[in-house]
This record gives sequence, C-alpha cells and structure tokens, in this order.
Amino acid sequence: MKFLSAFSGHGHYLLAPSYTWDIAGNLSGSTLVFTLLYTGTAAGYFVEGEATIQADGSLTGIAVLNRNQALIWRSVECRAITTGQ
Repeated sequence: MKFLSAFSGHGHYLLAPSYTWDIAGNLSGSTLVFTLLYTGTAAGYFVEGEATIQADGSLTGIAVLNRNQALIWRSVECRAITTGQ
C-alpha cells in the first residue's frame, strides 16, 4: 500500500512579492507531483512538475512550463512553514 497525501498552498517570490502563486499536488512515497499557477504578476503562467525527495530532504525533479519549456532542477534549501490554517 502506498501513502498518498494531497497538499496545496500559496507563495511569493521574496525579492519581488508581486509574483504570487498557488500550488497543489500529491505526495506518494518519496514522489511529489505538483502544479504551480502564478496569480499575481504573470498571472496564468503555470509549471507542472515531478520531484523525488532525497534521503537528505532535498528535491530533484523535472518541470514543464506552459511556454514550451522544460527543465531539470534540484533544490538548494527546502523549508515548510505552517500557517495554522
């Protein structure tokens, strides 16, 4: 049996707070699948991705952007902040 957990959230770019987004996805084992949709500046732009959570907590993955771009990425630092909502 695989563990499956849905998640969602909101965020913004620290250096340019007008760039805001909503994110939603699922976590199954160490695989994370998500869609990120910009809602502020650049509204409508989206990213669909898949990542693997590594043993050290970092993320590596692929992403496809709605502007016909694809990329391979890895996290440098990850933090989750609980907002109490």
